[in-house]
Amino acid sequence: MKWMVWLCCAACVGCSAAEEGPQTGAPEAAVTRAQGQPLAGPAVDRLPEAGAARTPELDVAPEVAAQLAPVRIPMLLPRTAAHRGDLFVTQGPTWASAAMRGDGLHLSILARTRAEVRPHLAAQMPACEGECIRTSSSDAIFSVAFFRYGVAYLLNVECDRAAADPRCSDESFALGVYDDLAFAGGGQ
Repeated sequence: MKWMVWLCCAACVGCSAAEEGPQTGAPEAAVTRAQGQPLAGPAVDRLPEAGAARTPELDVAPEVAAQLAPVRIPMLLPRTAAHRGDLFVTQGPTWASAAMRGDGLHLSILARTRAEVRPHLAAQMPACEGECIRTSSSDAIFSVAFFRYGVAYLLNVECDRAAADPRCSDESFALGVYDDLAFAGGGQ
């Protein structure tokens, strides 16, 4: 799961690559640990400033709201209740994660406010506008990486029986879940 978080950050770093000093050595040597460096993404869909009223776009069950209340990062969840299934939310100092399971489907949403800067990857990615959506797949897990609320998010979609489940035959379903995401809480 940790590699997915770094994939999210690497995929989104091309959206607004930070200026770095000259780098030498192999591409792996060009990785700069950005300790204490916030992500800089496009200024879209900003939440109200801290302390201001932040109303979730999504009405969730009280037990879900209780899991989201202490989360410091704005959390996105699918509007479709069936996709939220068995929900588990956890967080660290600069990240939060929501894992959901139900109806033969596994969804995870990872959110990070800090990242490693990888200039060699940023140089390979075309510039983008808005949320800077990137898609990828590996072993029938479809991923959508994007910025929103100044946070790098990674949505992963996996099916119990990927070969037999049309939802995991291509990225269409994952992009549909992405379109279905709404601010559910956190970010306080």
